[in-house]
Amino acid sequence: MGKALQVFSGYDATPAATYAAVTPASGDTFAVQNYVAGSQAWLIDAWADIDDAGGIRLRSPNFHDNVNGINQDVPATTPTPVLPAYMKQILEANDLITVELHDTAIHGPSGVTILEYYENLPGADARLYRWNELAGSIRDYMSCLVDVTTAGPAAGDYAGSVVINALQDQFKASTNYALLGYTTSVQYQTVGITGPDTSNRRVGGPGTTPDVMDTRQWFIKISEESGLPCIPVFNSQNMSATVVDVIDTEANGAGSISLFFARLTI
Repeated sequence: MGKALQVFSGYDATPAATYAAVTPASGDTFAVQNYVAGSQAWLIDAWADIDDAGGIRLRSPNFHDNVNGINQDVPATTPTPVLPAYMKQILEANDLITVELHDTAIHGPSGVTILEYYENLPGADARLYRWNELAGSIRDYMSCLVDVTTAGPAAGDYAGSVVINALQDQFKASTNYALLGYTTSVQYQTVGITGPDTSNRRVGGPGTTPDVMDTRQWFIKISEESGLPCIPVFNSQNMSATVVDVIDTEANGAGSISLFFARLTI
C-alpha cells in the first residue's frame, strides 16, 4: 500500500490579534491529497511557533464545524504539539483545510506545521513501521550529527538542506536503520527529513530544544499515540540521497541536529 507521512507548514509575517490564514511554505499545501478511495487519511498532530502567546485554528466543512473547528492555545515561541495525544482527525480527499493563527500581543513572524498520515496515496510507498514491528529486530543504536549552516532563505520556507551523511557517514552498507527521533541545538519551527525511503515526502516534527521538549523518540511517540506506522526506516544505500532541512519563523540560522537511529537486522 502507498503509505505516506508528511509535514506541511505555513507562515504569517505579521499576524494579528484575531485569526488569519497562514501562507503555505514553498512546495507545501493545506489541500488534502487525493488518496485512494476506500482507504483513510488523518491529521495526527500540529504545532506552532508564535512570537507571543496565541493560538492556531484548523477548520474545514468536513471537520466538526467550519467556524471554530480545532482551536488550540499555543505558548509563546515554543513549537510543541498542541493536539491531544491519540487524536486522529479524519481527512476527506481533496478537502482544503483552513490553517490560521493569531498572536495576542507582539504580532511578530509566526508559523504553523501540521502532520498528516495517508494509508494509501498514489505514488507513495514510504517505509513506515510501528514500534512493535521493529523492537525485536534492533541490533544496536547510533546517532548521526547534521550541521545546518544556512543563513537564509527568508523566514517561512524550508532551508539548510543537507544530506544526512554529509558530516558523519558510519552507516553500514546495505543495512536498514529506523529513525526514532532527534534533538536540535537551536530551536526551529520544524525539522524535516526527505528521501527515497519516505517516497520523497518530508517527514518530521517540531524543532524544539531538549530543555523544552524531548524529541529523541518523536517517531515512536506519534506512532504509539496514533496507532499508525509512523517510524521511518532508511536503507544505508539511500543516505546520500536523503536530506535534512528546517523551517523557522525567523531567518534560518546555524545549528546542529542529532538524529537517533536503531540499526535493524531485517
